[in-house]
Amino acid sequence: MVADVHTTSGGHLRLVLEDTSGTFPCLVLKDRQFAEQARELLCDEVIAVEGTISNDGGDDGILFVDALYFPDVPRTYSPSTADRHVQAALISDLHVGSEEFLAEAWSRFTDWLHSPDAEAVEYLLIAGDMVEGIGVYPDQDEELEIEDIYDQYRQFSEHLKEVPGDMNIVMIPGNHDAVRLAEPQPAFDEELRDIMAAHDATISANPSTVTVEGVSILMYHGVSLDEIIAELPDASYDRPAAAMAHLLKKRHLAPQYGGMTRIAPEDRDHLVVDEVPDIFHAGHVHKFGYGSYHNVLTVNSSCWQAQTSFQESVNLEPDVGYAPIVDLQTLNLTYGEFA
Repeated sequence: MVADVHTTSGGHLRLVLEDTSGTFPCLVLKDRQFAEQARELLCDEVIAVEGTISNDGGDDGILFVDALYFPDVPRTYSPSTADRHVQAALISDLHVGSEEFLAEAWSRFTDWLHSPDAEAVEYLLIAGDMVEGIGVYPDQDEELEIEDIYDQYRQFSEHLKEVPGDMNIVMIPGNHDAVRLAEPQPAFDEELRDIMAAHDATISANPSTVTVEGVSILMYHGVSLDEIIAELPDASYDRPAAAMAHLLKKRHLAPQYGGMTRIAPEDRDHLVVDEVPDIFHAGHVHKFGYGSYHNVLTVNSSCWQAQTSFQESVNLEPDVGYAPIVDLQTLNLTYGEFA
């Protein structure tokens, strides 16, 4: 486990690695082929190193790193696919209850779901933030159309009724939803389930891995993407799929402990990516992007809320009304624009 990482005055990278036996210093020389990869390291992530120990550093010496390994997704990973032509719509971040919720864009999307063009779309996966919530950011109350959290969910349920009744829906919570903020987030409680019961959706925790037509889909709302984007020099809000790839490489959804991402104490770490998914679906950052990392399809699915004053204050221009559609037989992605 990386206990500390910093750049020396000479431009080299000094690591302190920790295991159950103690800590040991390591040095990645700046001219090593993997030096740039080493600069992606975050405190608390787990890696493996090979190298040569020198005793010139005093005490027990220092390890000069010759090779660096991440848990990573195997480059040869072969994803599973459905055995028939069936599609899934991957969306997130409705934020019902906000004055900026775009009900007309949502209705255009649900109208499309009823059309012949969407005949193969049998699944709708929603990666969190069904509602705007209460008190999530400063002065949020000034931008609320609905000020009661339960009324927000009642209104969300009404919008959900616009989705075709025979469509299979899977939902997980996000940081604006009425569950604990610390991750992993439990699924919605019985009271909220009853409010949203009209469509008989499958409700799961954040994160969750669901299997749809034989395809494994890791659903994660994506709060830790803020931290990844802030910490890593090549990550940005305009390229959310690239930030998601970092999480797959580290095989952990919140690799840095004690940072901006709240992590709940649990008997085991539910944020470890034990099994490689076929699709990684996230939201939270309100930006649309997709890519492929070692044959895993990564999708961040924008939002259904226009720019808030808080987003304006942090120079975030959201992507609104995109609906990524994945063919589960081929894992090819197309998308519709409804804003």
